[in-house]
Amino acid sequence: ALCGKRTIAMEVRTSPLSEPQLQQEIGYLAAFLTKEGIRELHVAFGWDCNLSIDDMWQYQPINTEELSSFLSEAEERGTFTLGKGDLFFRCKNFEFVLCHEADIHLESFQSRQTEFEERWFNLGYEPYSVLAREST
Repeated sequence: ALCGKRTIAMEVRTSPLSEPQLQQEIGYLAAFLTKEGIRELHVAFGWDCNLSIDDMWQYQPINTEELSSFLSEAEERGTFTLGKGDLFFRCKNFEFVLCHEADIHLESFQSRQTEFEERWFNLGYEPYSVLAREST
């Protein structure tokens, strides 16, 4: 028999969002993380970012309060365009993805996503859940 607790991660996604909506959710994410006491994120660029394939999915730490300026600088450099490239944020059992399809993905092994799911439902972002992966 397997030892340990089996956990199933759920992923919640939004419908495609406009650039102002995506900007608003970045601000909300930063405030949420600060409220949760999360001071550091690990960030990586993915599909449709202006980087070589070897430089994608290379996580780097940033301070939570630097999230907005990190994104602005990446856009100014031409590395990332909001809603057109993948940007991954990881911290303490969850991953938040600004997707190249202009939607947002939130994967969590905890109930943290409930707050986001309710918010997205109330804002008309049509959140839906998908089974992400299992952890043992």
